[in-house]
Amino acid sequence: GEILDYPQVHYVGVNATKARATADTADNHGFDDERGDYLWVNHDHIAFRYEILGLLGKGSFGIVTKCHDWKTNQLVALKIIRNKKRF
Repeated sequence: GEILDYPQVHYVGVNATKARATADTADNHGFDDERGDYLWVNHDHIAFRYEILGLLGKGSFGIVTKCHDWKTNQLVALKIIRNKKRF
């Protein structure tokens, strides 16, 4: 799996209600909405380092999530750019 591609794993999100990939390539195999925004899930991981704690905002280019960085033990904001070109 993809976890083997990461040299360090800080968080895996075992308690998250994770989305499962679909065979359909539309909307990034089910991980994005129709606008191309990531369909985030509370307590899921990003890059096996960040725990998603909530949504801080949405904008023209994507979303901003509140996360816990398990490597540095700090609260951070991660901007996730939309997966579709707009301009």
